[in-house]
Amino acid sequence: YRLLKAFNSKDLILTCGEITKELISRNQPSLPIGILGSPKSIKNSPSLKSLTTMKVLGAVEGTYESLQTFIILFSELSDLLPNIHFILRIHPALSEDVAQKLLKSLSTTRNLAISTNTLTEDLNDSHVTIFRSSAVGLEGLAFASLPVHFDAETNGLLNPLSQINYPKIEFSNTDDLAKFLKTWPLSRNNTEEFRAESLRVVNEYYFPMQDINLLID
Repeated sequence: YRLLKAFNSKDLILTCGEITKELISRNQPSLPIGILGSPKSIKNSPSLKSLTTMKVLGAVEGTYESLQTFIILFSELSDLLPNIHFILRIHPALSEDVAQKLLKSLSTTRNLAISTNTLTEDLNDSHVTIFRSSAVGLEGLAFASLPVHFDAETNGLLNPLSQINYPKIEFSNTDDLAKFLKTWPLSRNNTEEFRAESLRVVNEYYFPMQDINLLID
């Protein structure tokens, strides 16, 4: 929002979807805005989730600080919730050597693993995606994976879902997050209501890509 103040009515702001257009208009109503779309636009029919084992995906950002934070968080969660399967997904931008050194401190519990799957496979399998600022939390909606924001420091400021018409599920405390995960009904991810609402949000956030030349005079 600070950067938007540098633009004026002669500039054209291009966004990924209706939601981002609305957020910018709310902050800077005089700016002309067009929807360019995004390659993250997804139209698919997600698989049905397991009704016996809850799977929680951790979306690490491309920084070592984020990896350390998620290692601590998922180690604690796996100890608190032994019946839930936790999967930690390492960001591809991180050096494999450095990541492996940090991962040596990871708890070696049976219900915690490092993902070797594709992002699509992880999101399709997971009931919940825990994220901080990674777009994976938002993308998970296309696969009926509930986005849960966790950040112990910034009070939800990094959450891309914080200002839109969608239930805000945010935590800054590990115990509170564990209590929520323990009570989340697995059948909820498979309901038509949940899937329709999730798809609505992701489709409004990420439109199909358009030809940029058609948007510029």
